[in-house]
Amino acid sequence: MKCLVGVLLLLLANTASAIYCRVDGGPWQNMTDNRYMDVNVFVRASPVNGRIELDGYRIECKYPPGVGGGPNDRFYLWTSDNSLTPGGVLFGHQTGLRIGGNHLDYPVGPNMTVAQMTGDGGIKVLDTYMYVNTTRVPGKYVDIKAGNRLGIMWFRLDNTLQLPSHLVSFWIYAINDFYFQPSTCTINDNAPIDVDFGPVDALNLDASPGATSVKRVVSLRYSCPDFGINTPITITLKGARSSFWSSVLATSNDDLGVGLLRNGSVVPPESLYTSNIYNSAGVDDVIFALVRRSGSLPAAGPFSGSATLIMGLP
Repeated sequence: MKCLVGVLLLLLANTASAIYCRVDGGPWQNMTDNRYMDVNVFVRASPVNGRIELDGYRIECKYPPGVGGGPNDRFYLWTSDNSLTPGGVLFGHQTGLRIGGNHLDYPVGPNMTVAQMTGDGGIKVLDTYMYVNTTRVPGKYVDIKAGNRLGIMWFRLDNTLQLPSHLVSFWIYAINDFYFQPSTCTINDNAPIDVDFGPVDALNLDASPGATSVKRVVSLRYSCPDFGINTPITITLKGARSSFWSSVLATSNDDLGVGLLRNGSVVPPESLYTSNIYNSAGVDDVIFALVRRSGSLPAAGPFSGSATLIMGLP
């Protein structure tokens, strides 16, 4: 009989330590049986008070009723000895965790409350997100690809039932391509650059950015908020490549593309050119050139395209 009671107590102890978590309203996962969870998120970056919050996900956890303990029992998630392991894509950047209203720079130390769960099955949102500190000088931009691991959050699961504590972890992966610049230096004060080619005669278009007659000159102004910055910089063109020539940007008309010229040379999408900032400012005149697919006569009608210019360091 004593042996039977011992088995029963062991079963209760195993089930009583269970908490369940889910991401973005997905299926619940037992975080005691599987002590890690893959968090596949659509990455977005929200600039807030000198930081860029990577807050494109929602993690919820609960302690289900009926698995042991009672309504007055509590389960806690605490930060561990180092609760953040940044992913390689964020190497070299100043990262941290926002827990509630507290911002904890890397390395994130122990004993900060992340969530408290009761035995009544109430759902708690882990108001915990990674962030990247912004800098006031040029820096490397962050280029995230789908499948990249952004980081791992490690938490200690504890309780009021005198059960052993253990670590659980959330492995955060991107499901989209995304890039952002954690520097507060800007191109044209971060205002959109509208390149309007106006009415175009398709017969005036050439297949080469250098030869086409339809061009627009755009002045790019580089600036940083602190005085006295003198440094070489890179300007990277991010955008979709045209289906007929990879060196020009795609547009909504498959027979039209837009080339970026700087000092007479084409800057293809996903490539860069170098420039300079002197005393925290710089300027370049670049040319956007409208080209057509070789041998085609593009259909009449409006068209559009988009791209992003990102300032960084060589």
